[in-house]
Amino acid sequence: MNIRRKALTMAAAAAVAIGGLSLGAATPAFAINRAFPCNPADTGNFLEFYGESSTCFANAGGVGVRIYAVNEAQSGNNAGYFITSDNNGTVYYFNKWDFVFPHNDSSTVTFIFIS
Repeated sequence: MNIRRKALTMAAAAAVAIGGLSLGAATPAFAINRAFPCNPADTGNFLEFYGESSTCFANAGGVGVRIYAVNEAQSGNNAGYFITSDNNGTVYYFNKWDFVFPHNDSSTVTFIFIS
């Protein structure tokens, strides 16, 4: 193999390796999930929505959902935000240990993000 081809091959291999590392590091891993059923003994660990029923979520990340008739949310040991379908997407931010009351007593939650 001549010197030019060898240098070109090494440069291409280095570019692929560097590009692969930067792609792998660019996307954080999130593992938000629904905690089912909501365990009353662990409610401090969950973001919990109240309405017709109780729906809980745990861990960091974002997820599209449809939770109907929500009239209260308790953040527990979580911070982040959720979006309702009210007024074309009202955003409600919450800190740890917050109680959030959507403006409409029958709000539909459409997106959740826990940081």
